[in-house]
Amino acid sequence: MPRARAPRVSRPATWDAVRRRLGGGYAAIALLLIAVGVALRLAVYVHGRPLWLDEALIVINLLDPPPEGLLGPLSFAQGAPPGFLLAQSWIVDAIGPGEHALRLLPFAAGVGALVLFWPVARRIVPAPVALWALALFAVLAPLLDYSSQAKQYSSDVLAALAVTGVALLLLERPRDMRIAFAAGLVGGLALWLSHAALLVMVGVGAVLAIHAVRQREAAAIRVLAGAVGIWVASAAAAYAVSLRHLGGLQQQVVGGDSPFSPRIPPRELSDLVWPADISATTLEDLVGWPAPLAAVAALLVLAGAVSLLRRDAVRGWLLLAPAAVVLIAAALERYPFGDRFVLFLMPALAILAAEGSFWLRDVVVARRPPSTRRFVLGGVALAPLAALVGWQLSLAGNELASPRLREDIRPALLELTESWRPGDQLYVSHGAQYALRYYAESGWIAGESGRPAPWSLRAAPPDPGPAAPALLGDPPSLVIGRSVRGGYRPGIDADLETLAGHGRTWVLISHAIHGDWEFLHARFDDTGRRLRSSFHEGVALHLYDLRSSAR
Repeated sequence: MPRARAPRVSRPATWDAVRRRLGGGYAAIALLLIAVGVALRLAVYVHGRPLWLDEALIVINLLDPPPEGLLGPLSFAQGAPPGFLLAQSWIVDAIGPGEHALRLLPFAAGVGALVLFWPVARRIVPAPVALWALALFAVLAPLLDYSSQAKQYSSDVLAALAVTGVALLLLERPRDMRIAFAAGLVGGLALWLSHAALLVMVGVGAVLAIHAVRQREAAAIRVLAGAVGIWVASAAAAYAVSLRHLGGLQQQVVGGDSPFSPRIPPRELSDLVWPADISATTLEDLVGWPAPLAAVAALLVLAGAVSLLRRDAVRGWLLLAPAAVVLIAAALERYPFGDRFVLFLMPALAILAAEGSFWLRDVVVARRPPSTRRFVLGGVALAPLAALVGWQLSLAGNELASPRLREDIRPALLELTESWRPGDQLYVSHGAQYALRYYAESGWIAGESGRPAPWSLRAAPPDPGPAAPALLGDPPSLVIGRSVRGGYRPGIDADLETLAGHGRTWVLISHAIHGDWEFLHARFDDTGRRLRSSFHEGVALHLYDLRSSAR
């Protein structure tokens, strides 16, 4: 009589089972890469770089909101998602207006995007490709940088990955209404934290809709309609509350002769190649690859797009469609294409570059006889991708050894506070007033110097204009310089006439991007005698004697 089998007992999942679900043996390497990426982001965050102009412009709105609040038009032609602004405001109320507090949310978003990247990439490309993509994503310089800036661009990356992730779930489980509801909630929340999330939703939503219609799956169409319905409702609410105020701002950034928008209709040959030109500029200026490596990256991304579309067209278009939507929006002057505005496309760039590199490897290996050392040839084929990762890793190392500062007004403010004498005058260049106001209002100057600021600063009333002042002057003891945007300089000459004939006059210059750096130096040198100077990253502090006898 055959021996009866023992009843099968359910057992808890073993570590091997967990590893298989996470991607087999690649999971441990993925966790290591994520840990490296988190450590790099944490190191940049902990360093506490000084706020620069772009951050100060949005932060002043948090410290002193406009009359309509953070959901109305912001001062200084700023725009940010309402959820991001409210979360930043709550953090400031709870922790304070320090630099680390202001960058806590972007840092958390950067870490969240890094953690989310691996499962999203694994649903698009094979594990080895996803692993290389993760290695590139973990060390991309702009992602490290914007994870420690008090702006919303790090949240854009997280939102783009989250929306892409739920789109992939909808693709895999097209009849599951629970997935549709979760996807709707994720997308609806993303819209309040990221303007770019809307562009991603339009792209992936169109791809999923076309796929469902082609498959003639009525159930899938109903499920997708449920998720999209939540997205549309959330977008309508966000527009009514906040997004409707961005029309003029978008026109300032994208309209006219902006480099972030093509000329329609094209007038020159350069207009036809604008997408390639702005993409190359972005790879060089934003990502930090020199021209040869930027060209390699572009070719790998192109090869990756072709390879992925051939292997899995739907997933390929889910990755590519948001970029196409941004190009269309740029042509319509509704969204800028290029620089930090397309940071949310970095996950797609990393995945496509890795996919293109492995396609190259397969081509090289497939054309060799079996006796050839396939491992060596495969490694050589992956060398371009390794070079891209290595360059970014070197940028990260340089950032840790010597953090890149756009401008650092803090040493100049401390020197000014410690060296101030009764009767001194202060001239603040137009670009320097925003950081000056932040460091004065946040209490940083008093806290670091141990004494109150020697000048009385008055905040300018809220103004949504692009060159609106942040401070009001009190001539001649305090003069807030005027902008030279558009080459208009008579206003600065009038300011210098107000100061002329007086004794010790301090000149603080920062963020001089419209030619006022050389202009101010020349004018003050012609007006009086320079007694001392100190220079810091993007900042100059001079002491002049402007009496006529001193010249």
